[in-house]
Amino acid sequence: MLIEKKRKRKEKKKGFFFKQKTAYELYQCDWSSDVCSSDLNRKLFTLRSYSKYLNLWNIPYVEHLPFHDVFKCRQGYKTRPIALSGQQIKSLFQTIDPSNLLGIRDYAVYSLMYLLGLRVGEVHQLNIENVDFKNKTLTGSGKGNKMRSMPMADEIIDIVTQWLAVRKYFLNHHISNALFLSKKGNRLAIRTIEDNFNKIIKKSNIRFQGRVTCHTLRHSFASMLNDEGVDILVIQTLPGHASPMTTANYYIHPSFQKVRDALEKLPGVIYLNQLRQDGLLNFQACYKKK
Repeated sequence: MLIEKKRKRKEKKKGFFFKQKTAYELYQCDWSSDVCSSDLNRKLFTLRSYSKYLNLWNIPYVEHLPFHDVFKCRQGYKTRPIALSGQQIKSLFQTIDPSNLLGIRDYAVYSLMYLLGLRVGEVHQLNIENVDFKNKTLTGSGKGNKMRSMPMADEIIDIVTQWLAVRKYFLNHHISNALFLSKKGNRLAIRTIEDNFNKIIKKSNIRFQGRVTCHTLRHSFASMLNDEGVDILVIQTLPGHASPMTTANYYIHPSFQKVRDALEKLPGVIYLNQLRQDGLLNFQACYKKK
């Protein structure tokens, strides 16, 4: 009996060391092109944390580990986030039914994301006192609890006013100071906002090139301002970015029409168009059947 227990104990230890070896192999970086920069950074940060843990236990030669000398990857998105066109945004909001209480609430939630560029977490944290109808501003808390004040257009004020008019029909409306409430009278959860948005996307039957989330509305907001010719520093201020490089690299998606208009301004294209208008250049004549 005692020999059997020792044998099982040895097998258990052997399995433990096998799992440790497998975990070590998983954290060996595969430097192929299929590995995303975020995966490499995650593995590097894990090894750094492990070296700090060893240092707390005064393990010898920990200071010689090279993990802190390796620079993290500073690459952007592996797949660039998409932005919705004006027609897609219009079709998306037409899918929301404003004839019921939940539809009015959802319309207001996603309108703030698109018209003000709010994150889903910022909408979740909004309180009634954050809305200032007198000065037409909305105060929100962004990343790092940074407070920023955003101007509200008349369209946004009308949407928020319509929601506040029916907010009294929700449970705990007189107790909670949250701007948006759930059916149970709680603050509208982030998961609920995301799930409802996914239902709207499926119901709209719009074909999108890529994965569309609530954050896509924020990208669409920045791209809409860029298409309207708004200065990059103004676009940076509205979403609350610390650097204009973040806005330019990740949030601005020029529309096809704007790219086409930019190409039309090239000197070579202008010269060819002038020749074509003067009748000196005719590409179709080369393909006429003899």
